[in-house]
Amino acid sequence: MVNVPQGFFRFSGVLMIISALIGGVVMMLHLDDTPASLQELPHFLTLAVWSHVWLFIGIGMMLVALPALFLRDVNGLKWWGWLAFGLMFVSFFFDACHAVLQMFDYPVVFQGIDNDAKLKEVSEMVMKVQMGMPGNFFMAISGPTLLLGTLLMGISLFTAKGVSRRPAIATLVLFVALLGMFFAPEWYIKILLTCYYLHFAWYGAGLVFERNHVSGQLPA
Repeated sequence: MVNVPQGFFRFSGVLMIISALIGGVVMMLHLDDTPASLQELPHFLTLAVWSHVWLFIGIGMMLVALPALFLRDVNGLKWWGWLAFGLMFVSFFFDACHAVLQMFDYPVVFQGIDNDAKLKEVSEMVMKVQMGMPGNFFMAISGPTLLLGTLLMGISLFTAKGVSRRPAIATLVLFVALLGMFFAPEWYIKILLTCYYLHFAWYGAGLVFERNHVSGQLPA
């Protein structure tokens, strides 16, 4: 039997709200993977590094808060709900790994560049890392797990009893929008990912303000 205190849910909800706000702001400010020109390099370097620092912090908060979202109605959650939790956890984790690459690599690889030829050479090297190994490995895992995890999370939290269904409806709508991300322009992806992160603030508010006391047996 498990007896989860209300304080755990409220603390997790606050973390989830903060994480959602951080993620939403970072997605709005997110730049391309490389600077467009030498003149843009100082601004690019500062914003790219610190936005990924904050993204790493925000995702860390999300990973701490995510279990509460699924534990708050443990008795009404089906097996696919626990699968959704695992998929979402893996997706966020590998997204954090992707952020680490830019946090620590960019200040080193872009240091001392003073002409366009060097900038082009370094930018091509960065894209090889992002689109090759290990960057492509991280994206190959975080992308599919995000899609399937979002679908299963929306379904499982919509069908679970005792919690608000409105955030789950938003999750399912965002899942449909995510399917179009592979064919969409850059502005669509930026707005979509911003909304995706921000919608977790709705879940976080539910953890803080709704009654979430749980007493039940965890699935074997």
